[in-house]
Amino acid sequence: MTRFAGLLFALLGIVAVPAQGAETASAGDVVVHFDVIASTELTPEAAAKYNITPAPNRAVLTIDPLKHGKPVPAQVYAGAINSKNYLINVPIREKLDADGPRYLGEFYILPSDNLTFIVNVNVLGTPLKARFNRSFSP
Repeated sequence: MTRFAGLLFALLGIVAVPAQGAETASAGDVVVHFDVIASTELTPEAAAKYNITPAPNRAVLTIDPLKHGKPVPAQVYAGAINSKNYLINVPIREKLDADGPRYLGEFYILPSDNLTFIVNVNVLGTPLKARFNRSFSP
C-alpha cells in the first residue's frame, strides 16, 4: 500500500462514502497527491491523530509530496474559490509522521458548495501547481 493510500484510509477510516477521487501533479520524479474530504468523514482516531475537530462546516485538504515514491519536505500554499466567487485561504500545516512530512489544511465550507482549489507546491526546487474542483453537500 502506498503512503498516500495509507493516509487516505487513516483519514477516512471505514467510512463508506463515494469519493470524488484524489488529484495528482507530477514533474520528473516528483509526484504530489491532493485530496479534500469533509471533516465529519474522519474517524475519531484519525481526527485525534491529526488534531482535527470534525464539524459539519469544516473540510480537510491533504497534500502528500513524494520523490522517488518517498515523502519529502515541501513548501505548500493553498486556496479555494467558492460558488459565490469568494477566495478562501487554506492555511497549511506540516505534520511529521514516522514516514516523513505530511501537509494538512483545514477550512470552512458552506452547507452546499462547489469549490475550485488552487494549490502551489515547491518540492526540493520543483514547482508544481494543481487546480481541481470538489462539491460538498449536507
